[in-house]
Amino acid sequence: MGSVETPLSYRAYLKSLLDMVVELYDEGIESYEMKPRIVEALSDYRDWPGFESRLGGNISRAYLEVEQEEFE
Repeated sequence: MGSVETPLSYRAYLKSLLDMVVELYDEGIESYEMKPRIVEALSDYRDWPGFESRLGGNISRAYLEVEQEEFE
């Protein structure tokens, strides 16, 4: 079982991911092109189990959130 740091670390990961997606979205980069730059930016989390396998889906969801904000 994880400590209180587990959800705090995950929250920091999600914030960093969303911040990167916003930055790359503003540069006009499509979601499917973002992964290499996001992997580099989130290198602190690279050792997490499932990081690589889940990152693409996480990027897609964050991208959809950012895109939705554009239309609200």
